[in-house]
Amino acid sequence: MSDILYLDEHTSCRHYVSDYRCSFNYDELAEGAEMHFEEIKHNYLGFILEGEQMIDCNEFKERRVKAGDIVLIPKMANFHGRALTAGRMLVCLFDVPQNVCDKFSLHSYWPLCKEIEYDFRPAPIVPQMRAFADTLVYYLRQGVNCEHFHEMKQQEMFLVFRWFYTKEQLEELFYPLVGGSLDFKSLIVENYANVANVEELAGLAHMSRSTFDETFKREFGMPAGKWLAQRKAQNVLHRMAEPGATLADIMIRFDFNSPPELTRFCKQHFGRTPTEIMKNMDDRQTMP
Repeated sequence: MSDILYLDEHTSCRHYVSDYRCSFNYDELAEGAEMHFEEIKHNYLGFILEGEQMIDCNEFKERRVKAGDIVLIPKMANFHGRALTAGRMLVCLFDVPQNVCDKFSLHSYWPLCKEIEYDFRPAPIVPQMRAFADTLVYYLRQGVNCEHFHEMKQQEMFLVFRWFYTKEQLEELFYPLVGGSLDFKSLIVENYANVANVEELAGLAHMSRSTFDETFKREFGMPAGKWLAQRKAQNVLHRMAEPGATLADIMIRFDFNSPPELTRFCKQHFGRTPTEIMKNMDDRQTMP
């Protein structure tokens, strides 16, 4: 088959997504390759196409997954993986499942999930899902990376789950998302950047402060104030790494009232001043 035509037109489109925003990624892993993430920002579905891996996910340690397995790493999880053999995998990143079928809603599995003991067991890649994955990998390797394409393929993926997987398989795989907290977590992740403090976030959730604090700590494993500070620090650092970023822009975007306030924030979270951080990033970008 021929390569994708007019690739430069696709990559220059404003709907062409960067690696940071991709819904699907294809990875080839060398033996011994390691992956380590703390409090990941998205839900990850990993389709192991070849090879074998040893993974830790929150309290589940040293679980082996192999070719033909699908695993879910839920948002905010702590994850470590190591490739026991060379392999290939397809990864889907998502926040809320694309619900394109009235008969498929993860929340509908909650009554069933209450009766199982979750043990982080993988789901199988059935033949229909393997056909979907192989086709998608081909497109990705050809450079197809439009955000509309990713959205449509994510919808197709959840339809394949609906059509060709048993309810028992789905409730086991998606258990971390079904346990009554998907709406709360989604509300937090989608709105935290638009509020000034925890009180405003509790208001969006229509909860009293005490109920919100208890729910937040149960779902995210830490106080809301600490979590918001960590997210702000990550976003500030990400903005500093963008080409053309200025300290004035960062102060406006993240509501810093003065340069000393931004400096104190950066020293607290990164151990360096804003100028030192941005100079270090500039030096990396200009290295041959």
